[in-house]
Amino acid sequence: NLSAGDRVTVYPTRSCGFCNYCRLGLENYCSDAPRTGFELDGGFSEYMKVLGRNAVKISSDVPFELAAIIPDAMATAYHSLVQKAKTQVGETVVVIGLGGLGIHTVQLASVLGARVIAIDVVPEKITAAQSYGADEVINAASEDTVTRVMELTGGSGADVVVEGVGGEVVPRVLDDCFKILRLGGRLVVMGYAYGKDLTVDTAQLIYGQWNVIGTRASTLQDVVETVKLVEQGLLKPVVSKTFNLVDANDALQMLQDSPPLGRIVLTPF
Repeated sequence: NLSAGDRVTVYPTRSCGFCNYCRLGLENYCSDAPRTGFELDGGFSEYMKVLGRNAVKISSDVPFELAAIIPDAMATAYHSLVQKAKTQVGETVVVIGLGGLGIHTVQLASVLGARVIAIDVVPEKITAAQSYGADEVINAASEDTVTRVMELTGGSGADVVVEGVGGEVVPRVLDDCFKILRLGGRLVVMGYAYGKDLTVDTAQLIYGQWNVIGTRASTLQDVVETVKLVEQGLLKPVVSKTFNLVDANDALQMLQDSPPLGRIVLTPF
């Protein structure tokens, strides 16, 4: 259903379309699914050829610079909260890490009707989280995260905890995540680092009846649904800075030195 001149954003996973996962609409489970910018070239270019089914139409009201991050940072948050955690109205959702994934997870949790507690160590990101729907914020650099969350939840803990930090500190962050889960709570692990183990007391896992959930990227339908939320004005893509394509190395250096709120976007012209 595409025509020349249609405005689209691109689902980056080129799934096989034939395996059991693909037939169930779970393209992000496909074992033969190269991704643009990873196994496939094309992300850092003026033009890119994609499968028609991966092109999702967007409204003319959504600038391309914002639409570019919908299949990435925003649909990943949608997949984690809606498909994986199955977040319900009135639940308490804690989001740890307010980078590109985290800030959109805060927004979506608020749209879903959850009470949102946002946690980071960067004051600017914490302040921004309040404007994007966080009901409570915690600066982990100056406050004890576990103590504060338990205070805010009356000692019960959170229904859903989303870990979006990753990197070298992920084992310590995950340890705190378990401490703030309520009985029967769901821990969604969105940030990771290779070689960093998740450790949990098996007795606490059993008696806490916790669900530990790994989440990766999104499905094509997640992107379609997220586009609708953006077009309706319920979600706002957060782009911290744009760089011209010729300045891609400067953008990557910025990302390495000081990961921003939201995403950095490269523009071709």
